Amino acid sequence: CEKYQTDSREYLSACRSVVPAQALIFPKRGAAIFANKIRIAARPLALDTNLMGVEVVSGLDPEYLYYAISFAGLHRLADTSTIPQLNNKHVLPHVLPRPSLKEQRRIAQILSTWDQAIAAAERLLDNSLKRKRGLARDLLRGKTRFKQFAAPWQQLTFRDVLKEVKRRVEWDDDQDYPLISVRRRSGGAFLRETLKGSEILTKKLNYAYAGEFLISKMQVVHGAMAVVPAVLDGMFISDSYLAFQSANEDRFDINFVGWLSTTEEMYKAVRRCSYGVHIEKMTFDLDMFLSEKLHIPETLEEQRLICDVLDGAQAEAKVASDHLEQLKREKAALMSQLLTGKRRVELPEVETEEHA
Repeated sequence: CEKYQTDSREYLSACRSVVPAQALIFPKRGAAIFANKIRIAARPLALDTNLMGVEVVSGLDPEYLYYAISFAGLHRLADTSTIPQLNNKHVLPHVLPRPSLKEQRRIAQILSTWDQAIAAAERLLDNSLKRKRGLARDLLRGKTRFKQFAAPWQQLTFRDVLKEVKRRVEWDDDQDYPLISVRRRSGGAFLRETLKGSEILTKKLNYAYAGEFLISKMQVVHGAMAVVPAVLDGMFISDSYLAFQSANEDRFDINFVGWLSTTEEMYKAVRRCSYGVHIEKMTFDLDMFLSEKLHIPETLEEQRLICDVLDGAQAEAKVASDHLEQLKREKAALMSQLLTGKRRVELPEVETEEHA
């Protein structure tokens, strides 16, 4: 459930005490407080001892109070000195602006409209991601082929398609240099930290150019493989990572290898080549991993066409994701205005006269 709690996984045939409909419910102890999950009871509910219910008094609109408490943040109301917890002494003294009931309802209506837009954007993003995953699954396995290609795919290894790149590092001791790292689950490379030139020698750094392929020798949990994007061109990489180029640019597209690295099959291959009991202390057998089999189209043209389709699907998902984040930022800004009284809602003249 989202705003209104309508259903539950468990039900009781009888209960001594229930929370009435329209009450607010939220966690009262533990890390769940930081998730800021607040719901409005859509029907009478029985709560376990980890939940708290606040009945809404006359003169307060349940949805307005829902947004006001959400904006305040449960973690700001709670005692977080030891185990996070919320009790009456934390919640009841909380002071919040209280406009007229009609203005409360109008504010709640405005914010509900934003919630609906955000929900629609989330559905759009979810559909885009499902489409991208479906295309990747079918195209990268050769399950879906383009009509102009009929030749069977090659079975090769990473060693067949990649060659390691090592470069001589030059630096200025007083200059700052950016260092990049990669995590498969984040979808690519990202800036991790900045190093002084004097630190580079001790860390034995290499550097990589855009379009090269990085493989981690250590971070087996995440797979740690990615193609270096253009925005990180020429940045340093630590000795935990190896940089690779295409072994033959006329036969192998490095971006296709990058897309292969995102598949579930490749993640399983990483796990097969990892040893150890504790997941954070596993040893990664890079030589074994470089011998893993890859299925690659015979022609460079087919590889690039597949990349074009997947790049387009990824760009579509990125647009949907950016739109969703923009809506969330705009809603947060609107809440900071409407729920603090900095911005008032204009009521129709007839409603203003009734309130007077």
